[in-house]
Amino acid sequence: MRLRPAPLLVLLLAALTARAGEPTPLRVLFVGNSLTYVNDLPAVLARIGEAQPVPMRIETRTFVAPGGTLAQHWADGLARAALEGGHWDALVLQERGAVPACVADIATRNGRECRDLIAAHREFARAASGHADRVLLLETWHPNEAAQPHVDAGTRELARRTGARVVHCGDALVDLAGHGRRAVFPDGLHPSPAATVVMAAQLVRALTDAPPVRLPASLPGRTFDRPSPALPLEDQRALEGPAIALEPREAAALLALARRYR
Repeated sequence: MRLRPAPLLVLLLAALTARAGEPTPLRVLFVGNSLTYVNDLPAVLARIGEAQPVPMRIETRTFVAPGGTLAQHWADGLARAALEGGHWDALVLQERGAVPACVADIATRNGRECRDLIAAHREFARAASGHADRVLLLETWHPNEAAQPHVDAGTRELARRTGARVVHCGDALVDLAGHGRRAVFPDGLHPSPAATVVMAAQLVRALTDAPPVRLPASLPGRTFDRPSPALPLEDQRALEGPAIALEPREAAALLALARRYR
């Protein structure tokens, strides 16, 4: 007599077979503020991963606050608990605006805000040991283009002090803004959807050591107004706008820019 496998065993084998065909997700923890949540950078990152010839699954957890600093995030403990509660392929730290420029200048480095900034980067980097494969510093930008080198130098110094890697988003977007600053920073500060695409493409390269080769034909017009710092962004309701179409020529230009600035 031929024995039939038990129903539970059948279900287990089916689940294991399905799971074997799925790519292992890349897990990314974001800590930042509105420069991350406007246009939902983590969601754009995931969509670009899906659009590659060999699709990538990117899972994110994001802790942001309007105008928030890394020192404030460290103090509230939520991002730290998430970091230490599992394994992450990357921890992405995004400091408030152009503030990292203070680290580049000895005259400003000893100010209270700058000392708190340096300490927070160090604490997050220490906490990431054993929990995140890499720490990425998302370089921000200065409203005055001429001051961008100071932001770059300050961020590089933070990376040197913490063993992190800089993702030069600020440099790339200032370059893009040379073709029309208002189109890149519509309100003078926050990124446009196209700018967020560049940032996400740069992060794909930082995560995988290879630049993305294609972008999705369109992206959802998601953004957030004032998300709560007490909950991960992924657990909050986004403002849904019309889909954002990416023309092939524009997509190629954005990818080329992202490749130019690592």
